Amino acid sequence: GSFVKCLDLGFFSRSTVKPLDSIFNLEREKKLLTAYLKHGEWFMVSGIRRVGKTTLVRSILRKLEIPSVYVNLWDVDEDNPFKDFVFRLSRELLSFSDKSIRERLKSIEEVSILGLKVRLRHEEKEFYLDELINRITQDRGLIIVVDEIQEMERDIKIFAKFISSLHDKLAPKLSLVILGSIASVKKIFDDKLSETEPIFGRIVREFNLKPFDKVTAMRFLEKGFEECETDFEEEDIEKAVEYLGTITGWLVEFGREYTIEKKELGKVDVDETLKMVFNQAKKIVYGEIARILKGKRRFDIYLKILKLIANTPYISLAELSRALKRKKPTVLQYIDYLIFRNIIRGDNGQYNIVDPLYRRTILTPGFEVEVKKRL
Repeated sequence: GSFVKCLDLGFFSRSTVKPLDSIFNLEREKKLLTAYLKHGEWFMVSGIRRVGKTTLVRSILRKLEIPSVYVNLWDVDEDNPFKDFVFRLSRELLSFSDKSIRERLKSIEEVSILGLKVRLRHEEKEFYLDELINRITQDRGLIIVVDEIQEMERDIKIFAKFISSLHDKLAPKLSLVILGSIASVKKIFDDKLSETEPIFGRIVREFNLKPFDKVTAMRFLEKGFEECETDFEEEDIEKAVEYLGTITGWLVEFGREYTIEKKELGKVDVDETLKMVFNQAKKIVYGEIARILKGKRRFDIYLKILKLIANTPYISLAELSRALKRKKPTVLQYIDYLIFRNIIRGDNGQYNIVDPLYRRTILTPGFEVEVKKRL
């Protein structure tokens, strides 16, 4: 019982909604975000993928029992991200206000963007999105969570206009949380909008979730094993953190695998376990890098840059520019994009891959081929 429970609801759970005490270590963030969500504040959360942004926000919402809808933009239509977002949001809101509608909602016929009028196919039914939101909000308050906002980048102006008008009509009964797997969500808005645009001043707070440091990552695994009543070797934990890095999502996969093997087999070959976790993770990373480079004209240069940085940690701009036979300002444009997307980071003009598991994947033979297959 406790074994199953610890994998379903505990530190090693994969769920993005879990009891708050199963979220390790983020005590300050739990307190602050809980207060913000209670008081209808609008805010942003950024941080690398798998660091726990979504889990933190969704788990607090469940505890507060405030009605909320969650829209994930990770695989949004690249040509019409805003329109696709409106589809997704409408779907969530309609099924929210009437569970029986969910089935009939397979087909939203059209969205007239500026009035945000949505028409359903097969039914003489039209509604204005802001009216629908208004109706739900008046009843009992509402929080809208928009995840992976960086995928909306090309339509960010119209998105900003839309949320600004909602803010003016409905805050604080309506609250909005914007999440992004990027260096800074705020930067998207700042870069694309001028200061006269309506979004300024309405959403000012941004949280940046960082990966654990090594000691905390090891404590996380220890805590998880204790909760699952799994005996572990201290050196296995050190090995795991050394090999996988300190990002929660990958550590969870290792913790689950180790726990199951220990329970079923009585012993764990930690090197085999790490290899297995890596082989699963690798496929995810290929897909993510492909998604991030999709539609980029010179994706081959991005891949070269990633390989150069993975092979030579702390490489400088001058060295990159020499290796690529391209001028520094040109190389910098590529680098800035990769930094913005949280794949690399620059410390004092030296560049590194943020996630050690990404680095390990980039160094795998056939890396380019695997990414191109997915582009």
